[in-house]
Amino acid sequence: MIITTDKEMRPRDEHDHYPTPPELVAAALRECLPSRGFLGDWNRFRVLDAGAGTGVWGQVLRQSLPSAVVTGVELRDTLRPEAYADWHANTDFLTWDSDGGYDFVIGNPPYKFAEQFVRKGHDQLSDGGTMILLLRLAFLEGQARMAGIWSELPPYCVYVLGARPSFTGNGKTDATAYAVFVWHKESDEDGVHTHLKWLYWKPAPPPKGKKRGKRETEVVVPA
Repeated sequence: MIITTDKEMRPRDEHDHYPTPPELVAAALRECLPSRGFLGDWNRFRVLDAGAGTGVWGQVLRQSLPSAVVTGVELRDTLRPEAYADWHANTDFLTWDSDGGYDFVIGNPPYKFAEQFVRKGHDQLSDGGTMILLLRLAFLEGQARMAGIWSELPPYCVYVLGARPSFTGNGKTDATAYAVFVWHKESDEDGVHTHLKWLYWKPAPPPKGKKRGKRETEVVVPA
C-alpha cells in the first residue's frame, strides 16, 4: 500500500544545487579538521571543493585556514567566490582533469553521484590527506556498496547529524537523515575501522517573519 499526498512537492534543482547551511559546515570543519598544532604549516594547505555550488564550504573553511589555497569545481556557470584562488565553472568534477595532491577535499556532492565523487575525491588527496563530505546517512546501506566501496574505501569516521539541515533557506527540512563522512588517505588503507559519532550543531533560525516549516514527505508503507 502506498500513501500519497495532494501536497505539491518541491521540485528538485536541475543540478542538485542545495547549499549547505554555513552553521553546519562550521561545525563539521571544527570537528573534522586537525588542530592547528597538529597541522603544522596549515596556511599552505591545498583544498579542493568538489561541486562547490556558491562556495559556502570554501568561505567557511577560510575562517579556519585563512591562507589556504582553495580550488572550486562547479557544474553551473557561476562567478568565482572571493574565498577561492582557483575556480572551474561549467566543469563536471567527474571528468575534470587534475594532478591531485590536495590536503583536503570538502563539499556536499549530488547524492545520485555520491560514490563517483567519493572515489574521485579520494584520488585527488595527497598521502595523509583528509576528505570531508556531507552525504545521506543511507549511503551506508546496500549490498553492492558493502562489497564494493566500503570494502575498498571505508571512511575513518561517520558523524550522524543531530539536527536535519534545511537546504531551502526557509528552515524547512525533509525526511532524510544526513551525516558527515570523513576519510584519511594513508599509504596503506588496510585495517581501517570506521568510527561512528554524532555531530551536534545548531541550525540558524528561519528568516524573520517565517516560521520553521514542517517536513515535506511522502510515506511508502509495505503491503
